[in-house]
Amino acid sequence: MKVKNIFNGFLLAGLMFAGVFSANAQDSYVRVGGGYTFKSGSSPYNNTDPVGLLPESEASIGVTVNNQGEQSVEFLSGTLGVGFKGFIAYGYMFNEHIGVDLGINYFHGSETETAFIDAPTYKESAKSYIRGVDVIPALVLSLGKEGLNPYSRLGVIVPVAGKMTVKGYALDIENQERYDLEGEVNPTFSLGFSGVFGVSYPVSSKMKVFVETEIKALSLKSKDASVTKYDYTDMSANQTQSLMGFLPTAAKEYVFEDVAPNPEDQNFNEPLVLPTQYVNASGIGFSAGIILGL
Repeated sequence: MKVKNIFNGFLLAGLMFAGVFSANAQDSYVRVGGGYTFKSGSSPYNNTDPVGLLPESEASIGVTVNNQGEQSVEFLSGTLGVGFKGFIAYGYMFNEHIGVDLGINYFHGSETETAFIDAPTYKESAKSYIRGVDVIPALVLSLGKEGLNPYSRLGVIVPVAGKMTVKGYALDIENQERYDLEGEVNPTFSLGFSGVFGVSYPVSSKMKVFVETEIKALSLKSKDASVTKYDYTDMSANQTQSLMGFLPTAAKEYVFEDVAPNPEDQNFNEPLVLPTQYVNASGIGFSAGIILGL
């Protein structure tokens, strides 16, 4: 993401937290922890190889062929919001029931297979994952109990840095040839929603432990993409060479627009304009950590 997106994210968070940091420190806290996000809902995967560098694969389709030539087709769907996360947050409680919280999350997405072909003599596979940083300004609602205390947070997810990475390969076993592909997809400014329910328990006058569950609704709008690796390997000779230099610009650089011209009408020496794509990064997660009073 560009610096402008990072600025927009912190500006939005700053507006919500204006004046908070000058408040009485006894009502302030720092929240630190980590967790894991699981798949929530399913949608088709984007085309991770729009120009066909993996010649047989089709996005969201898995094909298996047995030794008798019988073919089975599987429809692949899901979300790229599955993975580990770590976070740190600053919060301030105006009273025992209402407060605000500003979290900074790092998300380490798991690799997800978005297309494959599995045949006795030929195989292809494409996998994608997201790694990035989000800022989440949120409203805190608490029951204010002295012991086990239920609470909730309602916030806005503002991605400020990160990208989607794509990896793929095609393996021709009969001819002992292999192609390896890698690419990156950059999102434009996007917003999502975070809803959290948790409970905390004091272990000292200044520290609490907490566990919580989060519902995350986030769709990332693609801005541009590029192929970063395209290698050919002659397995019989154990030799690998890069084919990046043989690709025209339109086969390795893409931009996404709401209205895209026909690919046949575009200049192959310029980035290929593709229809807008959205990456589903939603999920349901569980987290744990500590809250330190300031």
